[in-house]
Order: sequence, then C-alpha cells, then structure tokens
Amino acid sequence: MASFAQKRCGDDGGKAAERIALRASPAGCKRRPFIALGGFVRWESGVDVIALQRFNNVSGWLHALPTSWTEYVMSSIYTKTLNDLVEQFGKLPGIGPKSAERLAFYILKAEPAQALALAEAITDVKKKIKRCRVCFNLSEEELCQICSDPRRDKSIICVVEQPKDVVRLEKTQACRWVYHVLGGHIAPLEGVEPQHLTIRQLIERVKAGGVKEVVMATNPNMAGDGTALYINSLLKPLGVKITRLARGLPTGTTIEYASGKILTDAITGRQPLE
Repeated sequence: MASFAQKRCGDDGGKAAERIALRASPAGCKRRPFIALGGFVRWESGVDVIALQRFNNVSGWLHALPTSWTEYVMSSIYTKTLNDLVEQFGKLPGIGPKSAERLAFYILKAEPAQALALAEAITDVKKKIKRCRVCFNLSEEELCQICSDPRRDKSIICVVEQPKDVVRLEKTQACRWVYHVLGGHIAPLEGVEPQHLTIRQLIERVKAGGVKEVVMATNPNMAGDGTALYINSLLKPLGVKITRLARGLPTGTTIEYASGKILTDAITGRQPLE
C-alpha cells in the first residue's frame, strides 16, 4: 500500500492549521479530504463522493490513517476539554456525532448550577445505586422499596429480565406481588449462561418457603421463552405454581390486522367470559 504524505494547510478564514493527508491513487490522480465538524471526513475525487466515514472506523485503503492524525484533527476543531465532552456523549447509545456536539454545547451554555447538578446526579447514580439483596432490583438500601413494603404479597414472585421491566409493570398499578430480576436472559451464543443470571438465588427463595406462585414475565421472544422454560424445569420439582403473563390480542385492536403468532397465543390462551 502506498504511504501517506502529511502536510499542514492554512485556512483563509483564519482558522487554526489542520493536518490533512493526501494520497495518490494508482491512476495518479489525487484525492483530497474535507474535514467536517464532529470528526467526519469526506473524501472526494472531482464531484464523486468516495466515502463518508468516522475517523476511527475507516476501512479499505483509508485504514492506514494513524490514530494520532485523528486526534490532531479533532483537537484542532475544539479545545481538549470540549473535545473530551463530545467524545463521552458520543459513547452513549443512540447518540451520534451531531447529537453529541449539541449536548456538549448545551452543557457549555447552561448555567453552572444546572451543569453541576447533572454531573452530581450522574455521580450519585454510580455511587449510590446497588442491587437489592433479595430480588436484585435497583435500590439505594439493602432492600428495595418493593421488598420492604409490608403491603406486598410475598407469596407471589414475578420474574423479569431487567429492572426496567419492573418499572413498566409497576406503572400499571395492578401488581401487588414482589419481583425477582434475573439480570438478562440465557443466550449461549452471547456467552450468557444460567450461572451468569440470578436463577440460583430465585430457586433458593422458593425453597425457603412461603411462595405459592411464580409468574414468568420474561420477554415474549425466543430468548425469553427459553429462559422461562429452563426456570420452569427447575421449579417444577418444588411443587410451586408456575404461570406466565397472558398473551394474545391487545385491547382495542382488530383481528384483521393481528399477526398469526398473536392470534395463536390468543386462541391457546383463551379464558372464560365473565
């Protein structure tokens, strides 16, 4: 592969000099890079756009660009502190380069008290939030608010995959049971085995006595159903009642637009009309 030659180019508008790389193609024509705000580079040859790629995710003949070159270009656009903030926001799920820039500049323009309050909230979440020692839901104490509530029916345990599932179920205001958070689902291809979840702790809770029913509320997909079936095989010998959340036609829908899977669940899970 041909080597890259590096040089500095000034900007007529008075911007700081930026390091760019020029590479002669096999045909001998030179392609020139255009630096775009937020760490994107667009390579053009005449009017044809060759690629639009993130500096740290280049491929093909662009892969030889050194990391130091990327860092140099980014630091020439922002100050180091602002560049670090943009980079951290960009690591959040669903946040692209432009959104990261907007968030960073919002924080920069915000009142100091508002920005520091956000930083303190993030710090508190990482320092104070832990797992409930009984159900493994999120909590700031040894027991979460649900497990410590004497009004809850502790004879019924609802098994969910994640703490956010607890939040969704609680918002219905129809649940008076307690929960058990598995921490995910069994997925061998992803390296998640039963021992990586809190299945053993669930079995111990049931064996301790006082549990009449276990409600399986894992996600209605292949991974969730597989996890539920595995737990069911472990709980059956204990003689506890095992149920799962009902599936079928959602309220307000019509049969015409329901999928085959939804109709199958509705048919097999039909209930007496009261």
